Amino acid sequence: MYLLAGPDPLPGQLSEYYRVHWRPLPNLAMDVIVPLLARVMPLETAGKIFLGAVLWLNAAGVIALHRALWGQWRIWPGLGLLLLYNRIFLWGFVNFLFGLGLAFCTAAAWAAIGPNRPLLRAFAGAVLSTLTAFCHVEAYGILGLIILGMETGPALTFLRRREWAAVLPRTMTALAAVLPAIILFGSTWMSGATGSFHFRGIDAKLGMLLTVFDNYNAALDITTSLLFAALFACLAATRRLTAAPALAWWAGLFGPVYLLLPAGILSGFSADMRLPLAFSMLMVAGTAPIRISRRLASTLTTITATLFLARMMMIESVWSRAGPTYTANMEVLSHLPEGATLAVASPWAILNVTDIPTVHFPTLAVKLRHAYVPTVFASASQQPLEHMERSRKLMEWAAPDGIFAAFMENNQVERARMETVLPKFNHVVFLHNKPFTVPPDDCLMFVAGTSRFQLFRISPRDGLCQHQAIR
Repeated sequence: MYLLAGPDPLPGQLSEYYRVHWRPLPNLAMDVIVPLLARVMPLETAGKIFLGAVLWLNAAGVIALHRALWGQWRIWPGLGLLLLYNRIFLWGFVNFLFGLGLAFCTAAAWAAIGPNRPLLRAFAGAVLSTLTAFCHVEAYGILGLIILGMETGPALTFLRRREWAAVLPRTMTALAAVLPAIILFGSTWMSGATGSFHFRGIDAKLGMLLTVFDNYNAALDITTSLLFAALFACLAATRRLTAAPALAWWAGLFGPVYLLLPAGILSGFSADMRLPLAFSMLMVAGTAPIRISRRLASTLTTITATLFLARMMMIESVWSRAGPTYTANMEVLSHLPEGATLAVASPWAILNVTDIPTVHFPTLAVKLRHAYVPTVFASASQQPLEHMERSRKLMEWAAPDGIFAAFMENNQVERARMETVLPKFNHVVFLHNKPFTVPPDDCLMFVAGTSRFQLFRISPRDGLCQHQAIR
């Protein structure tokens, strides 16, 4: 965000490593909004406002869709508040989440306008669905599934009645709403998208259903999951829950798509893991309690509010513990000289979700010290920020897990590769989610650090790090 919001050209040596290339990309929510906000407020404040907007938009989307489907305001969609802080949010997929909230608001507008105003429906759908696609391509795909689920039931009813003339206008309206984004990104983004596809096993996909409520405390997360599922099951079993006609179609669509969807699509990550959250939100929006006594309603509201407050307290306690860690890491980065080139060394395991994540913390050196850090996200198919040729080569050579293995695990293959890679940097930061000690090495001179975040100056001899680690 600092680089996107910064001046053109970029300050110092950063223009040698990065460039900003704005173009149509289906992943631009934060990339557009935060730099615009940063023109009138501090960058950190703009980032916080965006993250808050992600949460509010998801809550508003569920409430709006429920209102459009049922024609009245209820407290029931307040259940959606339990869904806001989840594994997807922890992973930082905020463009997707912003797009998901917009997708639900678009679906609400689609339902509220109704089929009797096809021109307005097509225009509003085209504008909002294209905006959703700009936010994130998977949010746009989920919007397509939601609209398909809402239109399939009526279309089949018309077909059974042989009312052919009624099917075509609704189909054309739906196509007019979703095709502009397909045409736009099919002709621009898809031609440059790179990467591969990989799949998870069915057992892993079943386990991921619990990630809807997954954040910091397993016992609380599992309890929330069980109570959430039990609420729907008990109300349905006692015939106190009614469902919108579209819900059955949504279940029929989302289930197979979830099982068949790859985990990795091109350069995207965990595409399948995002669907359970979207369907859980649809469960809340697409259902409504009936024949509920005032006493039972009060009990359910109290339980939900208690769970919500308990989860917020847990989140706040973890964030409070994270504060000193981040402050200490900031102090370590402050020892970098202006315009440094900073390599990152970390094991692959650091990518696992943890209470106090630091895997991307070194990238803050870009803003703090105008440093070059090869781990900044700059994928041509995902961000308007791009690596220059020099930077792209350094990023490919200086893999964090390779540097970590060379010095921390005495991996001789990686160590030999580092002889030519590390001299291209003047500093390296080691980090892990548990305490560690970097073995003494002629190539490294300790600068500052904590037990889990340590900065070293690279001191090559004769231009190369030729000395083996001292054990």
